[in-house]
Amino acid sequence: MVGPGPDRINPTILGVVLTMVQYASAGPIIASRNYIDQPGSLEIPVFRQMIRESKTLFATAGETGVPAVLVADGNPTVQYELQELTNEFLAKIRI
Repeated sequence: MVGPGPDRINPTILGVVLTMVQYASAGPIIASRNYIDQPGSLEIPVFRQMIRESKTLFATAGETGVPAVLVADGNPTVQYELQELTNEFLAKIRI
């Protein structure tokens, strides 16, 4: 057991990020909605911004070493969601 001191960390859970969410024209598909609502019903903090599934964007990002948000011909909707998630994260940690 590690005692108190500079080597001890005490992480804070900021919230759950829902990723790979499948969307239809009206929003998340019905099968995803139960999972989307579950953390909130358990009083676990949840980030408002969800990241939709995009096989084409995320599949090539790892191969090229370019972050998905910076891929030149990437899905602009998903890239926007990633930027909004970053903004939400920064607001939570107050930077």
